[in-house]
Amino acid sequence: MDRASLREGSLRLWVPAIADASETETLHEEDLPGCCRRSAGSGTQEPFDCAGCGASWQVPQAVEPEVCAFMERGNAGRQGAA
Repeated sequence: MDRASLREGSLRLWVPAIADASETETLHEEDLPGCCRRSAGSGTQEPFDCAGCGASWQVPQAVEPEVCAFMERGNAGRQGAA
């Protein structure tokens, strides 16, 4: 990937479409196999099937972070010991 593409923010992420989301590795577009990179080069974020090898790719789903005790909202954490 050239530096102009990086400056324009065109760096995209892909995951295999048929794999379980918890067991997949997210790949940058430049890390896809060459035939898949050419198929992904259309500039859209739509899922696609590679014309060369038949692999199916999609954009990773957005995941909400889990709430933990350190992230709880409210005033309870702001009250000090008397």
